[in-house]
Amino acid sequence: MGSIKWPRFWLLALALGVSLANPTPALDMRAVQTDEAVANADGLQQPYLCDACLGARLPFDPGREQEASGSSSLATPELHVQGGGGLRGEGFTERFDPPNRRDWHVADYQFSHPDFDTDWKRRNVRISAGATLSLRPQKYQDNGFTGGSLRRTVTTHFGRYEALMQPARGAGVVTGFFTYTGPYYGTRHDEIDIEFLGRDTRKLHLSWWVDGVLNSHVVPLGFDAADGPRLYAFEWHPDRLRWFVEGRLVHEVRAETSAIPAVPSYLFFNLWAADQRLQGWAGRTAEGTRAQARILSVTFTPLQDLLTGVPLSKPSDDRRNREDAERG
Repeated sequence: MGSIKWPRFWLLALALGVSLANPTPALDMRAVQTDEAVANADGLQQPYLCDACLGARLPFDPGREQEASGSSSLATPELHVQGGGGLRGEGFTERFDPPNRRDWHVADYQFSHPDFDTDWKRRNVRISAGATLSLRPQKYQDNGFTGGSLRRTVTTHFGRYEALMQPARGAGVVTGFFTYTGPYYGTRHDEIDIEFLGRDTRKLHLSWWVDGVLNSHVVPLGFDAADGPRLYAFEWHPDRLRWFVEGRLVHEVRAETSAIPAVPSYLFFNLWAADQRLQGWAGRTAEGTRAQARILSVTFTPLQDLLTGVPLSKPSDDRRNREDAERG
């Protein structure tokens, strides 16, 4: 269960057109998902487990996924320049009640990565007045668990990302809220993370990757994040990154002291079990572990709107979503 799955790794590399003599640069060891197009080769996205839309087939554009592995078109943002150097695209608020099915992709495939002990299953993403991600044990497979992963189908860029969410408890269990892009999408590896380690959900793990180079920081929260939903956010500016908990700034990095991600990226939520090789970081996932994480809402506010004071989420909305979560 904790062994490195080399045969599958190289088969995946071959499927993506990677030469064994010149492999793709290392991807994110914790968060990247790279083989959705292979898993969805029928050209149709797999259905949500959704109370309001059970059995629905989600539109999927295989051209977008196939194009990414062989071109750099995704390196150019589908946004336009505004005054002051900011970028502006379409903002959104998603409460998954029900979701806009064209905007989200649910992963469903066997995942061969040496740092994950997790396959992705669509049954582990349930949509009903929010999104619930589940982690379940499985037998007779290379990975000991199945998890849930949810991804926006279009890239976003500079701005504010905030989620009302409740992470999962459990040693070896990781809940992620992050932006990612990398070689599979035709770009360098840039990433911005909020991660909760189930071994100690009184801490917030922050990281940012620039061209495959990792930086990280840990923030003591002063409360247990797994006790209930709270608002977590990060702001992505051209010259700085800022992270927030319940509206309070908890960490900031600036271009003067650190490289800053620059490439438009995909927004992800996921829940997964770490392989034994990461137990020093995440802890060891006990056999039979089950866990759940909840996302009540997520909002993206483009930078230009952020700078001009036009946020898309309202405190009253956050309170309503939180009250709904506590009731049910």
